[in-house]
Amino acid sequence: MSASELPARILETFPKPSPPEARFAVTVEPAESEAEKLAALQRDLQAGLEDLAAGRVSDGEEVFTRLRHVSKTMIDGPDAVYGKRRARPR
Repeated sequence: MSASELPARILETFPKPSPPEARFAVTVEPAESEAEKLAALQRDLQAGLEDLAAGRVSDGEEVFTRLRHVSKTMIDGPDAVYGKRRARPR
């Protein structure tokens, strides 16, 4: 949506004026009260503690190593990670 379509009260919250042709993505979601936000956080924390107690955890270093590998494969291509592939003999 273009800046010219945004309500003035939203545009006023920006630190500097936006040109009318500036484009924005707009997300609309239900508002939560502070009590609802706190209850959701407590539920998420409890679920995390239960996962931890049940052994459903991942080592952070291992996760980041896998993510780096996947990122490199996606950016550089599989040949950069695994080397050139040779044609199989028939």
